[in-house]
Amino acid sequence: MEIAWLCRLSCFRVPVSALILYAISFGNSPTLLAQSVFAPFPPPPSAPGISWPPETLKNLKTLESYLERAAKIGNGKLYSQIALNIGNLHGSVSDWGVALEYYKRGLDAAIMAKDEDDEASILGNMGTAYAKLGQVQEAATCLNKALDLQRGLLASSRTQSSQDVVKHLRQNEEVTLNSLGNLYLVQQQYSKALDSFNREMSTAQAAGDVKQQANATMNLGLVYHEMGDIQNGFDLVQRSLLLFEQDNNKAGEAHG
Repeated sequence: MEIAWLCRLSCFRVPVSALILYAISFGNSPTLLAQSVFAPFPPPPSAPGISWPPETLKNLKTLESYLERAAKIGNGKLYSQIALNIGNLHGSVSDWGVALEYYKRGLDAAIMAKDEDDEASILGNMGTAYAKLGQVQEAATCLNKALDLQRGLLASSRTQSSQDVVKHLRQNEEVTLNSLGNLYLVQQQYSKALDSFNREMSTAQAAGDVKQQANATMNLGLVYHEMGDIQNGFDLVQRSLLLFEQDNNKAGEAHG
């Protein structure tokens, strides 16, 4: 079964324009990391047959130059985010092996910079890359590590952070649970898939995220269908369509 992975690969986590301004204005960072993290990193060769849209390739070249700049100034957070975005670009053209290499470099920088939010985001994307490469156990390990970090951040932020920060952390947790559920569904580990999607539903409900509730409900329907419970699966898919409609109406009112 081909699953549409709901992850962070559809767009940049940090806009390229923001990275440009940050790289220019930040100067020498107080967060100086071990030199091994910033060792020269020649781009690994892409898989055969990879086709790059011109605009995507232009963004890739730009980000590669900023990765070198981040290494020179020793800024771990900037380095990790640029490496994440380069990995995302490779993922967007299904160049998963190269994407994984950039994610690993970004993860090292995020860990040394003690940035658990970036660490969790990169681990989540590593989970997707491993899954796409057929390395299921590695994918599950990365996603569960990401989930542990996100839960820890969410627990510590509830009394110390703004609503926007808490919303951001909840959304990241939802995405990771969705990815875990998809991984287990593909592997026909239905009880684990149900558990992940139900937890995603609970998190989405707590956040008031109707779209994510719809995604979770749709995926629960797929699991029940694969288990042979066709009626329950059908009912859940129908419910998800109503939630998607509710979310679309809400978005229309916001722009009306």
